[in-house]
Amino acid sequence: MNNKEYLNEEQYKKTKKKLNIISNILLCIGAVLAISSIVIQMTESSNAMLMGILGAPGFFMLMIGIFLKITCHMREISAFTTQQQMPVAKEGIEKMAPSVGVAAKEIAKGVKEGLKDEDK
Repeated sequence: MNNKEYLNEEQYKKTKKKLNIISNILLCIGAVLAISSIVIQMTESSNAMLMGILGAPGFFMLMIGIFLKITCHMREISAFTTQQQMPVAKEGIEKMAPSVGVAAKEIAKGVKEGLKDEDK
């Protein structure tokens, strides 16, 4: 097993930059191909073969580019989601704590009584 760090910030930034560049290239090329396919379809001489040759790879490149773009920003998306959810979770825990404490106290009493009855 190699001794490299699993989460290396420098390597993360390099990889993110590469993925971001690749996703931008795919988005640009895919958009050009997809738009040209739509323009060909809208013209009078709609050539289905040419539309398919340009459109299919164009839309595929767009989807891959979007996927890579989302993957590049997953850390930021996760941080934002956490920032939105934590206040709600904290409030829920604060409201539940007294009820859970009372229930735990009752359970502990029951267990204690059961142990006393067993000793007799």
